[in-house]
Amino acid sequence: MFLYLQDAWERIWSAFFHPATSLFYDCLTENGLHSLPTPQEIAKQYPNPCGWSTGMEDSMLSAGAAMDILRFRHAAGDKNALEQAKAVLQGLILASSCHGKDGFFARSVSPFDGKSCYFNSSRDQFTLAVYAAWRCFRNFHELKNDARTLLVNTARYCEKVITPESDGNLLRLDGRPGIVSTVWNAAPHEMLRLPMFYAAAWDATGDEHWRELALKYANPGVDATLKMNEADLFWWDITVSQMQISLTVLSNIPIGDENLHRKYQKAMALNRVHILELFRKQLTDAENFKGSWTVFAPNWRTCPMRLLQPPFVPEKDGVFEGYVYANPKRPDEFHQVMEYTRGLGNLLFSLSLDPMAEPDPDMLPRYRKILDKMDFKQMNVNGILQLQQGLWSAVNRNWTA
Repeated sequence: MFLYLQDAWERIWSAFFHPATSLFYDCLTENGLHSLPTPQEIAKQYPNPCGWSTGMEDSMLSAGAAMDILRFRHAAGDKNALEQAKAVLQGLILASSCHGKDGFFARSVSPFDGKSCYFNSSRDQFTLAVYAAWRCFRNFHELKNDARTLLVNTARYCEKVITPESDGNLLRLDGRPGIVSTVWNAAPHEMLRLPMFYAAAWDATGDEHWRELALKYANPGVDATLKMNEADLFWWDITVSQMQISLTVLSNIPIGDENLHRKYQKAMALNRVHILELFRKQLTDAENFKGSWTVFAPNWRTCPMRLLQPPFVPEKDGVFEGYVYANPKRPDEFHQVMEYTRGLGNLLFSLSLDPMAEPDPDMLPRYRKILDKMDFKQMNVNGILQLQQGLWSAVNRNWTA
């Protein structure tokens, strides 16, 4: 495997991973992780109940990428992979239990007290957490029991809260509707998240109850997905990657008939068009980037605050369900580094999940050249996790550059 990926891997564990929580955090300021929100700020849900742009936004996304990389490293004979997978799993367990609602994945947990968390998660955080637990269940025999418990707890939580009264929303920890948390009666590309959660629980347990629930939602969910069009969503690396994850998990679990699985393949083909288009653009944008790849994150407290924006509809001036959603606006240079590293990795990873997909002939060489510009020992964004995930996934498909 490429030597600089080892530098990226070591950087992730030495700088972004915190042993107090077994979680990876989003970015580093000049003070490392010391600028993360304090428990007192989190208790006030400041600056927003999602922890957006604070460094505590996407620990579940990072766990999903890390566990995916670890399954490849384990298969390649990495002797540390099992212990590291155990650590990632412990972070998932903490995020799903520290608040007292088993199965609800908090976005992250404070390393300062090991328990404080923002109470608005998202369907994206749930998706990657379930993906991580499912990959762990399938690839690390020694960890199957804990991974199974996570998957069942999440399925139970979803069964409890996804009701007509909640309108398909995963809810916040305070029991009120959450931003970006709808998994049913949602946008077409989001309609396979819920059956994915139930199918993963069935795969881990063989419990017919979860199979029945998975089928209950999978059939109408994939039909809705196949009706999507350009007006249905804003396409970007997060949406296409998580749609592809849902399709991948469902396609690999023998629930439903051949017709249902053919629909999954058709949905993947629709998604492939967007993935390739986005990947081409992201490669060009990253090639033209003139800033520093090793720029530090700002201390979020010094950034101007931007109130909740469309497509979210605030009740008034950024207020939603009783809380202000103010998002720190970080400098463009830093935002671009975050976007390009995460986006390039997500898009290559997403493409690799489609068995029928092939990259353009120039994609992998261009990807490698962009990575060659980065000093991974000095990188301050955790998008280097997705960059590694993308390259490991491509190598697994025998795509070479």
